[in-house]
Amino acid sequence: MSKLQYTFSRPKDDVLVVEVEGWLDASNAREFSDAQEREMADAGIRDIVWDAAGLTLIASAGLRVLMAAYKMTLARKGTTYLVRANKNVGDIVRTIKLDQFIQMRDGMDGLWTDSQK
Repeated sequence: MSKLQYTFSRPKDDVLVVEVEGWLDASNAREFSDAQEREMADAGIRDIVWDAAGLTLIASAGLRVLMAAYKMTLARKGTTYLVRANKNVGDIVRTIKLDQFIQMRDGMDGLWTDSQK
């Protein structure tokens, strides 16, 4: 098992970027979810970008955290992005049809423009 690491940044006032590395599963989903909720508590954040380049595994508990991010951005009329996900993570998200809600991208190009809806 690979330990989960994550960092938050704000490239724009209304955008939260979360860099996620390692395994996101039941052993760490609660801690990560709580941290994400604290970061999202700022009313100015509308969009969230999960940079999943280092995310090697996402289990059902991790998918719940991703959906929680989606629900928070939806309430703010924003968008949730999953960018740079590896094939396994991307396949899981597409198989359970979360890509109908979460915008999947290969990279971050154009995201800051997209968030200016």
